[in-house]
Amino acid sequence: NKSMKKLLKQENEDSISNAGFDGGILYYNKETNIVRYAGAQTPLFYIQNDELNMIKSNKHSIGYKKSDASYQFTDYEIKIDTRTKIYISTDGYIDQNGGEKGFPFGKKRFQKSIEEIHNQSFAEQKKSLQDILENYQGKAERNDDITVVALDILCQH
Repeated sequence: NKSMKKLLKQENEDSISNAGFDGGILYYNKETNIVRYAGAQTPLFYIQNDELNMIKSNKHSIGYKKSDASYQFTDYEIKIDTRTKIYISTDGYIDQNGGEKGFPFGKKRFQKSIEEIHNQSFAEQKKSLQDILENYQGKAERNDDITVVALDILCQH
């Protein structure tokens, strides 16, 4: 966060730039079979032994004038001792409005979608996630960019 604020010239409240973003950093060490994750307003979803888990992330963005440059993001660690599928999405998917009341798609609906499709091939999952969101969105306008990244990690022994 400190480096991003310096890059964006946001060292003080008078700065012109008020740019920033939400996202996550994922690190995989195949020697130790560990995944580390730190997220800024971006949850990480993963499946091990057919069970969906979520790492909520920190409720703090990167950049922006009002963010604390010295904020310490939490590192989470996942032991990869079995096949693990990891999913991370931009907020565009979760924030997309639609449905009968025009509400955002939401994390719970996203989790349910992953649970329903995680046994499909990634090509089928891509199609399913596109169809699920398009059906939910209906005639509502697209709010934001949408990216979903999925990884399939096999334990390295």
